[in-house]
Amino acid sequence: MPHEVGSQVRLLPTYGVDNYGTDLFLPVGNDTSLTAQSFVISTATLTQSTDGGNVSMDHQDTLLSDADTVHLLHQGNDTAFDQTYRFRPDMSAIIYQTRILLAIGVNVSAYTSGNVDLSNCTITITEVGSNNNVLFQQTFPITMAVISSAVGSYFILDTDFTTIFKVWSGNPLDVRIQIPVATKTGTATTQTGILPLFSYSTPAQLKPFTLSGVSFHIHASLDHADPTFNQDIERVV
Repeated sequence: MPHEVGSQVRLLPTYGVDNYGTDLFLPVGNDTSLTAQSFVISTATLTQSTDGGNVSMDHQDTLLSDADTVHLLHQGNDTAFDQTYRFRPDMSAIIYQTRILLAIGVNVSAYTSGNVDLSNCTITITEVGSNNNVLFQQTFPITMAVISSAVGSYFILDTDFTTIFKVWSGNPLDVRIQIPVATKTGTATTQTGILPLFSYSTPAQLKPFTLSGVSFHIHASLDHADPTFNQDIERVV
């Protein structure tokens, strides 16, 4: 016999967790307005950040190459680096972890005297709306080796934080990278910026390379699956 569906029947939406989260990597350094400076790895000095004295580790794509020259993207001689990169989500989602992996470099193209040094880098992540919402902002110290000749030096900033925030379709996220101009105690011409592609070792031999960028560990929010689900995270309007 046919079954009748009464008016009191309620549907309970469910949400599959079989493909629940992913690590979304967003590379930086795709701005064609920046100046590309040749940067020789084997003559550069390399330092990196640590996590409680230990080297940070996380999932990341790598490639192997014996290349010895990459490029440093900068905004001019003896000029600070200040660039903003925009990510525009196509759906509502929750970001549980953010990782910043950034190779910050200084190149000395002409040297006469003194020392060249770099002190810090500030990262700001902002949700953009009619009223902007700063989700994260921190100034990181750079322990870069002092330069005293016409060579390069780069510092690998590898850090993460677990502040949870929601992204919305139509509300971009801006990632701003600010690096002050290199300080000088003598006479030199410098270029300060980022290395979009970099390696974890400097010898001119086969070695792993990876990309500078920002990673989000991101999960589709439940209200993306069905508006019945509500999550109490205020949206910027």
